Amino acid sequence: MTEKTVQLRRYQLMPGDLPTFLEWWTNTMVPTREAYGYTIEFGLAVPERSEFVWAVSLPLSRAGFLEKDAAWNASEERRQALSTAVRLVKQRVSLVDQVR
Repeated sequence: MTEKTVQLRRYQLMPGDLPTFLEWWTNTMVPTREAYGYTIEFGLAVPERSEFVWAVSLPLSRAGFLEKDAAWNASEERRQALSTAVRLVKQRVSLVDQVR
């Protein structure tokens, strides 16, 4: 079995921002992350709570993922993708293990 590390990302958005966020995420973040080598595992919206939950993965160990993610965080691609105003109230990011 190929090694894979998954990062779960949970966002609390400003009330009313979910539709704009979803458009940005779909048209900007997904293609930018995929071009950088990530796989988008899923994206889930919880409209009544202005929440968005998504996961990215890389076919790397946790250490390899953290190294690649540090490069992503410092990248020009990320800076350009985030140039659109995205108003997050809260963000939680965790590496997770698949149970089932």
